[in-house]
Amino acid sequence: MINWDLYAKQLQHKGMTSRDRIISREKEALITQFEKVPSAKNTLVDGELKKMIVSSTQALNEKTFVLMPGDTIKIGDIVVWENLHWLVVELDFDNTIAYKGRIAQCNRQIRWQNPATKDIIERWCLMTKPYTSNVTNGTQISVSNREYKVQIPYDDETKLVDLDKRFMLELINGKPRTYSCTSVDQQTNVYQDLENGFIVWNLSQDEACHPNDNIDLMVCDYVQSNEGQENPNIYTISGMDILRAGLGTFLYTLTPSVEGQNNIAWNYSVQTDKHEFVHMEQNADNSVLLSAESQAIGAIIELYVTDRLGEEIARKSIEVVDVYG
Repeated sequence: MINWDLYAKQLQHKGMTSRDRIISREKEALITQFEKVPSAKNTLVDGELKKMIVSSTQALNEKTFVLMPGDTIKIGDIVVWENLHWLVVELDFDNTIAYKGRIAQCNRQIRWQNPATKDIIERWCLMTKPYTSNVTNGTQISVSNREYKVQIPYDDETKLVDLDKRFMLELINGKPRTYSCTSVDQQTNVYQDLENGFIVWNLSQDEACHPNDNIDLMVCDYVQSNEGQENPNIYTISGMDILRAGLGTFLYTLTPSVEGQNNIAWNYSVQTDKHEFVHMEQNADNSVLLSAESQAIGAIIELYVTDRLGEEIARKSIEVVDVYG
């Protein structure tokens, strides 16, 4: 005799309805695919490890992706893959099975100062080549027409940038080349109901460097703190406050970044009996990858950065947790 109660429970195990069970099977099939295909990659999104199936497109600097079922991502997020940074520029919001979309490779960081907090802000962005390099000759001066289009994540800092905001993008023979924001588009690629997306700026080259431009920091119109001293907490370490043991590596970066591997040093301290189970690898771009084995669960890692003189310039406390966090 058929046990109908048991049969009903087995049916409902993967969904109450036929549609739910089909969705469950599709997710399981995709997860199985993640375990087999070479295009399944480990990436970092906001410092958190996420798996994606990454596929090539006709453009070498653009890829399509499918996220592991259950994981989330937002348009405008920065994805770190193979130590390169990618901007999520398109996203299919039908995530019944999994999120999928398109990413474009970022080619530089851009830096500025928040005029209210005096914090130095730094973001990865996609900056296109100048669409003109002509020079207009006047009777007194020559003005470059070079302009850049910048695609940058929409967040609490970038949304404050307005017209005439100035940026220092390069040094040529020790002399800065500065640019002013001539256009801000917060409409086309920002989704008001989701509070995310990316902004498009147009930057045009300035005529000259201003007296308050700080070449060392690569920041235009730099302002000292209220005490009249340069902000002592100018550097911060970006990355997650928790480290999931046994779940791969997690990226940590110094903001603003410092050029040259000999200019800073990364270090960490942890309980003596946990030290051998924590691992750190410094990248060429002065970021680091941290990982931990399960024996380190419960430990507190003190990650810190020192300058060339051995002075500490930034510190972050990180707790090692299990894979469920």
